[in-house]
Amino acid sequence: MDKRKGRKIVKAISSSLDPSPNLSLAGSLTLSELFDVFIAAKQSEGRAERTIADHRKHFKYFNEWLQQVHSPIAPNDIDHGVIREWISYMLDEKVAYDGHPTSGRGSIGLKPGTVNIRLRSIKCMFKFFYDEGYLSHNPTQRIKLLRVEDDGVQTFTVAQIHGLLDQCDLSTFTGFRDNTLMITLLDTGLRISEALTLTHEDVDLSRLVLTVTAKKAKTRKGRQVPISKKTGKMLSRLISEVKRNFPEQAMVFVSNYGEPLLPSSFRQRLLNYAKAAGIKGVRVSPHTFRHTMAKMYILNGGDPFTLQRILGHTDIQMSKRYVNMFLADITQVHRRVSPLNWIKR
Repeated sequence: MDKRKGRKIVKAISSSLDPSPNLSLAGSLTLSELFDVFIAAKQSEGRAERTIADHRKHFKYFNEWLQQVHSPIAPNDIDHGVIREWISYMLDEKVAYDGHPTSGRGSIGLKPGTVNIRLRSIKCMFKFFYDEGYLSHNPTQRIKLLRVEDDGVQTFTVAQIHGLLDQCDLSTFTGFRDNTLMITLLDTGLRISEALTLTHEDVDLSRLVLTVTAKKAKTRKGRQVPISKKTGKMLSRLISEVKRNFPEQAMVFVSNYGEPLLPSSFRQRLLNYAKAAGIKGVRVSPHTFRHTMAKMYILNGGDPFTLQRILGHTDIQMSKRYVNMFLADITQVHRRVSPLNWIKR
């Protein structure tokens, strides 16, 4: 009732209730064909190549399971029950690394965090189908992400860093390259995708600055990251080696054959180094270098605002999280370096 005029308010029926022209079209399309429409839309929005690649990968996992368990099934017949069944499969039956060259060592069931990564992508896809009128319902709308225990982030100790670096044979190209890459990750906190797409032009040795272009950044925002003199010298030597052996290659980090180094290849080499060094109790991955850089930066007096710019976070929240996680370590540092320790009565 409109209190001002005493009249009943008659709301117009939303035009979204009208049959969508896309809905009738979707009836003749497979899920894979609808996914192609989704990808084309995301590409037109200027999404990062890594984001597009992740959507493709996660759809592949979902669609392969769907074909095995529910084939044939029309896109509009996929409901929240099917989605929950897929989640249960990932948690209880999926073999980790299944289909990977290292398969056979994987455990049964994916971690909740891994499930959430895949689920977010599928939720994004189905929301697009529904919003664009290709489906009459969104089967993921009522599906919530799994609860994940926050154990903080793992970081390397100084001894573990030395252990990894010491495994690199600096007399070989790959050994020196890996050593340089680890030093670069530790010095800058770059994401592995950002580091491995650096070109010679992105390395300013005179100013000791690396440029992460917007196209290569996960957040689609370019930034400049300072590097130390030691890192600059190592990168200078590596670039010289690449130019000498592979004159037409513009990338900094390349394989023995002059091809761009792949993240998966470096991750495997890291695991090999960790095994040789006897490192246990910490996740050995490129991203652990990023967390370690953040921790050491904070503990050595760096402020979270500058850290945010260096790491390329879109807001200050993650940098604040680092500060909160390392609060105990900061307390110990304060006790050691407090000005009051230097003042005598």
